[in-house]
Amino acid sequence: MGLHLAVKLSREIPATELARAAAADGIRLYALERYAVEKPAPNGLVLGYGMIRSDRIGAAIEQLARIMSYLE
Repeated sequence: MGLHLAVKLSREIPATELARAAAADGIRLYALERYAVEKPAPNGLVLGYGMIRSDRIGAAIEQLARIMSYLE
């Protein structure tokens, strides 16, 4: 239960790899393939944002962007 956002990614960064790297940095994300009915699943993530304070969202996005830049 909560608020979630589905985000499609380009193929350059596999969602499962990004989710794993983010988890190692304390950010919980889930690959869309975990929830997708269609196969192959789109390359994307499910982001939960219901439990984060609104004043922390910007910093979390910046942290995620840094992680993504390491994977490119």
